[in-house]
Amino acid sequence: MSTEVRNRFIHRCGDVKQLLLVMITFLVGCIAEGRGPEEWVRGSLIEGEAVTCILRSQDDSVFVATTQQDDILKMGYLLNVHAGNGMPPVAFAVSWKFSSANEGDLGESTQPRVVKNGYVKRDGKWFAEEVVYRKVLLSTIDVLNMDVFTKKFTNGQPPSTPLPNTEMDYLGRCEMAIE
Repeated sequence: MSTEVRNRFIHRCGDVKQLLLVMITFLVGCIAEGRGPEEWVRGSLIEGEAVTCILRSQDDSVFVATTQQDDILKMGYLLNVHAGNGMPPVAFAVSWKFSSANEGDLGESTQPRVVKNGYVKRDGKWFAEEVVYRKVLLSTIDVLNMDVFTKKFTNGQPPSTPLPNTEMDYLGRCEMAIE
């Protein structure tokens, strides 16, 4: 094979590789944008983590999962914050209220370790996404209750002080039996 023929072949292969890369990137983007809540939850977990609860309300989803580490839970939310009409996403608040059936100590409130935090676009809408690891003293209780509250602010501005849960929308309760 002459050098000129080989160079043309390599050039054409490079073009094909670039085209394939563009096509694969486009397809992955289309698939990721159309994922449902279950696929989003599965994509947020790693080996050894197991979902204990998924709550859904319209376009909003919340999950709680156990991990291989004692007293560590993985928690996440995906909230529709799309304002529409080309407007930026609305402001929002999420509140997790932890309690136990036997009034056991849930431990000190510690800062969660953030895994993911940001905005994603799915099905033409903007969603706020957050996934964290949170320490909760599970060894002192029989059942962990987690009530989840959300609030969306259509004016784009949350209040300057935290809202009491009574002024937020109740998404639901996750109950987790501790073994």
